[in-house]
Amino acid sequence: MFRAIREQIDTIFREDPAAKSVLEIFLCYPGFHAILLHRLAHKLYDQVTGVIGHSGWEHGGSWCRPPSPLVSVTHHDQHHRYFRCNYATHFTVWDRVMGTLHPEHDAEVRRNIAATAASRRTARLPAE
Repeated sequence: MFRAIREQIDTIFREDPAAKSVLEIFLCYPGFHAILLHRLAHKLYDQVTGVIGHSGWEHGGSWCRPPSPLVSVTHHDQHHRYFRCNYATHFTVWDRVMGTLHPEHDAEVRRNIAATAASRRTARLPAE
């Protein structure tokens, strides 16, 4: 990421003859701020979705209930288990259209959503 920032600064110096210093670019160039914030947000998004995608919990709940177009944690897990299915990264539509959705996808998602909901209910119960 630091190399990309350095390249952006070099590009600004090359393309803008009014740029005087790195400090000026950091403080006064809104386009530089926008690119920097976009890169940071994208990196955070990748980290958060990576953790959620490998958690084993169906965080989306009923939003991911089949035939929802949204990819679930189960969708991602099946891709790792079987390799030749579930290629989509955000929506299941293309896997459904292209025939690459795992045959047990919908049934397994329903089971995992129910198991996640049951775990949440159990966790809320007071100790006896």
